[in-house]
Amino acid sequence: MEHQRILADTAALARARGWATVTAFTGSLQDPADRTLTLYASAGTDSTPLRAWLESAGHPVTTGDLESAPTLTANRVIVALQCGQLLTPEAVEAATAMLARPSPTVRVVMVGAEALAGPGDLQVVERSAWRLLVGDPDEEWAGQNLAERGCLLWSGTALTPRVERDRELLTAWANTPGEDLIGGARAAYALALADREHADQQAAASTREQRHLASTRTTVAEAGQRLLRRLDSDLLTYERQVAASLQMLEQDLVNGLEAYLSRHRQQLSDSGAVAVVNRYYEQGVQRWRRTNAAAFSARVAQINSETADLLDDVDWDLVNRVAPHASGRTYPGVLADGVQLTPDTDTSDPRMAASWRPPEKSSELPMTLVGGALTGAVALTFGVGLLPAAALGTLGATGTHLVGRYLRGGQAEQEIAVQARGAIVASVATVRQTAAERIKRSLAASKRQMAWHFDRLDQALDQASPEPDDTAGDQLRALRQRL
Repeated sequence: MEHQRILADTAALARARGWATVTAFTGSLQDPADRTLTLYASAGTDSTPLRAWLESAGHPVTTGDLESAPTLTANRVIVALQCGQLLTPEAVEAATAMLARPSPTVRVVMVGAEALAGPGDLQVVERSAWRLLVGDPDEEWAGQNLAERGCLLWSGTALTPRVERDRELLTAWANTPGEDLIGGARAAYALALADREHADQQAAASTREQRHLASTRTTVAEAGQRLLRRLDSDLLTYERQVAASLQMLEQDLVNGLEAYLSRHRQQLSDSGAVAVVNRYYEQGVQRWRRTNAAAFSARVAQINSETADLLDDVDWDLVNRVAPHASGRTYPGVLADGVQLTPDTDTSDPRMAASWRPPEKSSELPMTLVGGALTGAVALTFGVGLLPAAALGTLGATGTHLVGRYLRGGQAEQEIAVQARGAIVASVATVRQTAAERIKRSLAASKRQMAWHFDRLDQALDQASPEPDDTAGDQLRALRQRL
């Protein structure tokens, strides 16, 4: 019964995997419980009397041509050969294949024994059967008992003692209780067929995987180039936006200064003028930051969406399977992390990259690839003299001392505004120049880091050797162990 279960499991696997040869073989097998005998006759052999004799004894019989007969389809096989007839190479090959079945499942019957004229003719037939069919290659014919090798003599009319003995032996064999004597051979053959079809599928799949890997490697390289061009374009646009916004900041601060000083005239004293001007500057900078941070967040969200589209063509599942990142993180997330730079960190050097870890992502400024580089750039810009503390320091260096001196000299409110205006213009100009320089450095560092990560990935893909899924191979090995 176990052989039948193995056959059933092999057939199910073959259907699932599309193994047509295995499916055809397992579908052609005679039901193990079927007691029908299968009679295969060689060309020129008259097997009709033998079939009639078997059926008269109550044995259902099907017939077929020996030369084209499948070896393992039938449960029990009778090979009918004509006494005294020269066997063709095709008949010998087919009969030999049948005799390779388990011996209890096959009998060779030499029919037409009534045509033998005497002992001499019988010896010729037996010697031929021994030499061509049932004898060992290194053992000569010496009157061995052919019946012990499953080769019998049969006639419907000439009932000699030899014929009668062989007829009784054939009857006993035909009456043998039905047992699954061929199941093991069938299961082994089905698994051998499955091994061949599986190997063919794996070879084809490996070829497809290699082609797909080469295509994926090209797609990854092209995506990297597109992202670098996108980074150039977006950071250039951002640099211009920052410069324009700082120009607007300067104009707003200068234009609103006198009105602000008028509203706070009571605070303009030797002890309060600097604080008034610095507070005005700080409030303007805070408004600038809020306005531009919101606009930048929206821009980054748009860039992230568009960046994802640039990576859609890459089969990242294949990349992560054949070239997994050493850190355990997956692509394309590794690439996105690679351009999340901080103002004081340049990870483009491979020696630093091994120990570098990306900063935590901001919930307000999402970071991916190009968007991540812009997030780093805006952090640099906001950090260059525009935070409250930095604003106070910048104004103090350029104008606060002058404002204080003029106040101490009793200068009028208008002169205070002139000096404060000069401090504001100088401060914003410094910020504009420093921001531009740092954005350029951020761009260069981001490009180096991105290029380095893509180069590393390209090298890994170049060395990768994709292995097709071999679940079916594991299943076949399990079936063979059961067999």
